[in-house]
Amino acid sequence: MGRSILRWSPRVLGIAIVLGLGMFALEPVAGGPRTGAWSGHVAQLAPAVIGAAALAVAWRRERAGAVIYLVLAGAYAISVGARHLAWIPAVSGPLALVGVLFLASGLVRAHRS
Repeated sequence: MGRSILRWSPRVLGIAIVLGLGMFALEPVAGGPRTGAWSGHVAQLAPAVIGAAALAVAWRRERAGAVIYLVLAGAYAISVGARHLAWIPAVSGPLALVGVLFLASGLVRAHRS
Protein backbone atom coordinates (compact mmCIF):
# COMPACT_ATOMS: atom_id res chain seq x y z
CA MET A 1 0.00 0.00 0.00
CA GLY A 2 2.86 2.42 0.81
CA ARG A 3 4.32 1.99 -2.67
CA SER A 4 0.94 2.66 -4.21
CA ILE A 5 0.58 5.92 -2.29
CA LEU A 6 4.12 6.93 -3.26
CA ARG A 7 3.39 6.08 -6.89
CA TRP A 8 0.08 7.96 -7.13
CA SER A 9 0.55 10.96 -4.84
CA PRO A 10 2.85 12.92 -7.21
CA ARG A 11 0.53 12.17 -10.13
CA VAL A 12 -2.58 13.36 -8.30
CA LEU A 13 -0.79 16.45 -6.97
CA GLY A 14 0.56 17.13 -10.48
CA ILE A 15 -2.97 17.03 -11.87
CA ALA A 16 -4.12 19.39 -9.11
CA ILE A 17 -1.32 21.83 -9.96
CA VAL A 18 -2.19 21.77 -13.66
CA LEU A 19 -5.87 22.40 -12.88
CA GLY A 20 -4.98 25.17 -10.44
CA LEU A 21 -2.73 26.88 -12.96
CA GLY A 22 -5.42 26.44 -15.61
CA MET A 23 -7.85 28.35 -13.42
CA PHE A 24 -5.75 31.48 -13.97
CA ALA A 25 -6.64 31.33 -17.67
CA LEU A 26 -10.22 32.16 -16.71
CA GLU A 27 -9.21 35.46 -15.15
CA PRO A 28 -9.39 37.57 -18.36
CA VAL A 29 -12.94 36.32 -18.92
CA ALA A 30 -14.04 37.46 -15.47
CA GLY A 31 -13.34 41.09 -16.36
CA GLY A 32 -15.76 41.01 -19.28
CA PRO A 33 -15.07 41.30 -22.95
CA ARG A 34 -12.10 43.39 -23.92
CA THR A 35 -9.76 43.69 -26.84
CA GLY A 36 -7.00 41.15 -26.95
CA ALA A 37 -8.84 38.74 -24.68
CA TRP A 38 -7.46 35.73 -26.55
CA SER A 39 -3.88 36.82 -26.00
CA GLY A 40 -4.66 37.04 -22.28
CA HIS A 41 -6.06 33.51 -22.32
CA VAL A 42 -3.04 32.13 -24.12
CA ALA A 43 -0.55 33.91 -21.88
CA GLN A 44 -2.25 32.73 -18.72
CA LEU A 45 -2.78 29.19 -20.02
CA ALA A 46 0.92 28.71 -20.83
CA PRO A 47 1.94 27.64 -17.27
CA ALA A 48 -0.81 25.00 -17.24
CA VAL A 49 0.34 23.66 -20.62
CA ILE A 50 3.95 23.51 -19.38
CA GLY A 51 2.76 21.76 -16.22
CA ALA A 52 0.75 19.25 -18.27
CA ALA A 53 3.78 18.54 -20.47
CA ALA A 54 5.93 17.99 -17.36
CA LEU A 55 3.29 15.66 -15.95
CA ALA A 56 3.12 13.71 -19.20
CA VAL A 57 6.89 13.11 -19.07
CA ALA A 58 6.87 12.33 -15.35
CA TRP A 59 4.00 9.87 -15.66
CA ARG A 60 6.26 7.32 -17.39
CA ARG A 61 9.74 8.57 -16.51
CA GLU A 62 9.55 9.57 -12.89
CA ARG A 63 13.16 10.64 -12.39
CA ALA A 64 13.17 12.77 -15.55
CA GLY A 65 9.87 14.30 -14.44
CA ALA A 66 11.36 14.98 -11.01
CA VAL A 67 14.16 16.97 -12.61
CA ILE A 68 11.67 18.91 -14.75
CA TYR A 69 9.46 19.78 -11.76
CA LEU A 70 12.45 20.83 -9.65
CA VAL A 71 13.77 22.99 -12.50
CA LEU A 72 10.33 24.57 -12.91
CA ALA A 73 10.22 25.33 -9.17
CA GLY A 74 13.65 26.93 -9.28
CA ALA A 75 12.93 28.83 -12.50
CA TYR A 76 9.76 30.30 -11.02
CA ALA A 77 11.56 31.36 -7.84
CA ILE A 78 14.31 33.03 -9.86
CA SER A 79 11.87 34.69 -12.26
CA VAL A 80 9.84 36.43 -9.56
CA GLY A 81 12.87 37.20 -7.42
CA ALA A 82 12.39 39.65 -4.60
CA ARG A 83 9.36 41.30 -6.22
CA HIS A 84 6.88 38.73 -4.89
CA LEU A 85 8.54 36.74 -2.12
CA ALA A 86 5.21 35.48 -0.79
CA TRP A 87 4.40 33.90 -4.15
CA ILE A 88 7.50 31.69 -4.20
CA PRO A 89 6.39 29.15 -1.56
CA ALA A 90 2.85 29.18 -2.95
CA VAL A 91 3.94 28.23 -6.48
CA SER A 92 7.45 26.77 -6.21
CA GLY A 93 6.64 24.79 -3.06
CA PRO A 94 4.06 22.46 -4.64
CA LEU A 95 6.19 22.09 -7.78
CA ALA A 96 9.21 21.11 -5.67
CA LEU A 97 7.10 18.73 -3.57
CA VAL A 98 5.83 16.97 -6.70
CA GLY A 99 9.41 16.80 -7.99
CA VAL A 100 10.66 15.20 -4.78
CA LEU A 101 7.74 12.73 -4.75
CA PHE A 102 8.40 11.73 -8.36
CA LEU A 103 12.07 11.27 -7.52
CA ALA A 104 11.24 9.06 -4.54
CA SER A 105 8.76 7.07 -6.61
CA GLY A 106 11.31 6.58 -9.37
CA LEU A 107 14.02 5.49 -6.95
CA VAL A 108 11.70 2.99 -5.24
CA ARG A 109 10.65 1.61 -8.60
CA ALA A 110 14.28 1.32 -9.78
CA HIS A 111 15.26 -0.39 -6.53
CA ARG A 112 12.38 -2.85 -6.86
CA SER A 113 13.43 -3.87 -10.39
